[in-house]
Amino acid sequence: FGFAYGVHPMIPSIIESMRSPSQFTYMACASFAGVLCFYVPIVVVGYSIYGDDVASPIYETEPLKGAAAVKIIIGCLSAHLLMAYPIVFNPPERALETSLGIDQYRRPLFWRIVLRSAFVLFSTGVALLVRSPKRFGPFLDLVSACTSTFTVFIL
Repeated sequence: FGFAYGVHPMIPSIIESMRSPSQFTYMACASFAGVLCFYVPIVVVGYSIYGDDVASPIYETEPLKGAAAVKIIIGCLSAHLLMAYPIVFNPPERALETSLGIDQYRRPLFWRIVLRSAFVLFSTGVALLVRSPKRFGPFLDLVSACTSTFTVFIL
């Protein structure tokens, strides 16, 4: 539940980068409606067909393993992850760019590319360190306990 509302630290950056910031409310409502349209049918169909045998994630459910549709879904999830990466990392990148004064540098675009490439390399290193499922779960719990939960419920 906390993750669903944990997006609010990114809102100022999203509004700042919008061509028409006045349309933010429409964009947010459309985004939530789109998410509901994608997830609710999967939940309803998955549980109505497989009941208590449904696994998490749903494509790990025994009768679904190896199906062509599952491979397409995993491909779509991977594409979504890669396309959402810049959105998630935009606020800390922009904050660091501002604090370093990159816009005042001689070639700001070059230094912006260097800084953002460093973010990609750092996150790639973290992903490689925690790629084992046995390490990823506890790592995700630690990060969410220190960041998302604190941000959502306390601040």
